[in-house]
Amino acid sequence: MGPYAYKQSQWVGYDDPEMVARKAEFIWQRGLAGGMVWALDLDDFNNMCGNGKYVSGIQCNYPLMKRLSSELASQTPLPTAATTPPTTAAPPPTTAIPPPTAATPPPTTTTTPPTTCTNQFVCPGQGLWSDPCDCSKFYNCHLNTPYHLNCPFGLRWNDNMKYCDWPVNATC
Repeated sequence: MGPYAYKQSQWVGYDDPEMVARKAEFIWQRGLAGGMVWALDLDDFNNMCGNGKYVSGIQCNYPLMKRLSSELASQTPLPTAATTPPTTAAPPPTTAIPPPTAATPPPTTTTTPPTTCTNQFVCPGQGLWSDPCDCSKFYNCHLNTPYHLNCPFGLRWNDNMKYCDWPVNATC
């Protein structure tokens, strides 16, 4: 457990640079891919507590982030497990000729004319609207001005719910 303070039934836990160093060590010992910082604004960004010493005349703000960064950067990478090739032998090749089958007709293809998409989107009203040309994009209309926005990678615009959603839930 890290440092804490209490008064009667009220208590609060917090991190100091030493606790951040212990957490960085825990990350490396467990071989984790990383850690998470809950909120940068909880670090001493203005050096009010004085732990962000002066180095070469420059005030060192964010003492927790600096300690975390230096601790993780100073660690040597953990060895990775060596991979060995499988020891199972490949099956012997077969020389059997399959029996003749009836010829299958070639697949029929139908072509549909491409949908014409124009880059001239006109806001139908205030709010969020789907991009008629791209399911991963949408428009935010404000005062009749369309602002073209992208959904995060892998998501699609769900016009019913008016937010970016998993493709299975999107109506596009």
